Amino acid sequence: MERSQVNHNSNRSHKTKLEALYQDVRFPEAIDWWAAHYAENEMDVAISNARHLDPCRQAIENNVWRRIVPANGMVLDLACGRGFFSGRLRHNLGSSARVIGLDLSETILRVARAEQKGIPFVLGTAENLPFAENIFDAAMLISAVEQMENPGLAIMETLRVLKPRGYLYLCIHKPFLDPLVFPSVAQKILRLIKEPAWRDGSRENTEMGYQGTLRELRRSLQNLLPTTKLQWVESRTLLHQLEWKLYKSVVPWAVPGLIRMGQFLNRLPFRHYKNLEYWLLQKP
Repeated sequence: MERSQVNHNSNRSHKTKLEALYQDVRFPEAIDWWAAHYAENEMDVAISNARHLDPCRQAIENNVWRRIVPANGMVLDLACGRGFFSGRLRHNLGSSARVIGLDLSETILRVARAEQKGIPFVLGTAENLPFAENIFDAAMLISAVEQMENPGLAIMETLRVLKPRGYLYLCIHKPFLDPLVFPSVAQKILRLIKEPAWRDGSRENTEMGYQGTLRELRRSLQNLLPTTKLQWVESRTLLHQLEWKLYKSVVPWAVPGLIRMGQFLNRLPFRHYKNLEYWLLQKP
């Protein structure tokens, strides 16, 4: 079987799973529709939404986006979901910039088109982009690379559609240390109290995306950069992260205060407990 046929079959399977996930949404108020599906309760949704709405994160991102997108520039929001970041990009870059969102799910794109009027949303896969070469000034891949089955191919495709000197803004998770509990202790306690990830048979086959560990994913992307000739411009941590499930299981009433504490900690110049960062890369 040829590689293109393998990729097509893989994308079809991924798309089928993704559509099933997005059609089984329990919390449509979640900004991130992965959280809308996997959240256990409203508190989980509030925690997820707080990560998207964090003012420190938004200020950092807005500054980067304004630096890398020229006037009248074209921006591609890859794996755009319900269009939250597409809307933020348009709001912060102004009407002169053209923002285009792309996602593999028809279901989520219907939501995006309803919520983000005036932004074109395109059905497609990041591993085989339906665009010509050298047309985008910037591409955004925000907290989505972990859910892709072939992240390296998505990076190569993004490089193809970027203009020379165009930028890739890649937002990625990273391992972190809990600032309130010694990490090894927290992990052991979590292992004891955590419920099975899939609690009913209907969700057993919905797991998708990159199959390795987070460290393996980050290492594979870093090793890929020299072959793509993408130039590393900068990186910066964006968000705090506490072991929410640990605190929620032990003292659920403390979670709102922990969210506020995390927002305060996020303003401090420490990197070890922050688990979300951006990589800014530039095409030669």
